[in-house]
Formats: sequence, C-alpha cells, structure tokens
Amino acid sequence: MTSCLPSEEKSPVEFVDLRIEPVKPTPVEIIPIEASYKSVNEHLIKKSCIGCHNANSPRVSFETEQDVRDNAEDIAFYIESGCDLGSCMPPRGTTPIPTEEVLNAFKDWAEVL
Repeated sequence: MTSCLPSEEKSPVEFVDLRIEPVKPTPVEIIPIEASYKSVNEHLIKKSCIGCHNANSPRVSFETEQDVRDNAEDIAFYIESGCDLGSCMPPRGTTPIPTEEVLNAFKDWAEVL
C-alpha cells in the first residue's frame, strides 16, 4: 500500500536554471531621404513600386539600380501626372503614395544621371 507521507529516504533536489537570455535587437539602419540610389530604393521603389514592377511581373522591372536609372524619367512622370491620364502610379489604395520629400529626392537623384 502506498502512502502520501514522505519516505525516510531523501533524494537530492535538482534545480534547473530557467533564466532566459535577453534577445539582442538587430540594429536597424535609418536611411535618410536624400538624392541617392540607396535612399530612393528604400523610400520609393521598395515601398511603392517593387510590388508590381519586379522581375516576375510582365510590367517593366525596377529590381536593379540600372532598371530604375533607365526608367527614371517615366517613374517621375507617372508619379506626378499619371492620375491625370487615368494611370496613377502607384495605384491608389494599394501601396504608400510617395511624399513630396521622397519624390523631390528621386528627381534630384535622377537629374544627375
């Protein structure tokens, strides 16, 4: 018959260290809005264009810096005037609309090409 009373024999108590090491955050690079490809790519192309204009789509691709350079004039035109022609870029309601600051940085970058 078993009893709920502790036995006379004592076993060693084992403690396990359950402390969790804190996760070290990965540093995030803040890219300023400026007239450089790195900035243009981060603040305009990745946010507002690449979802549709990529290597897997039938549309013109903006995957590489050369793609963006080759199409810079059209990109600026469609962002500024596309809605007047019934072809808003980026399409409204789908991706972020670039701010005036981002668009100006893009145009400044494109001018030096």
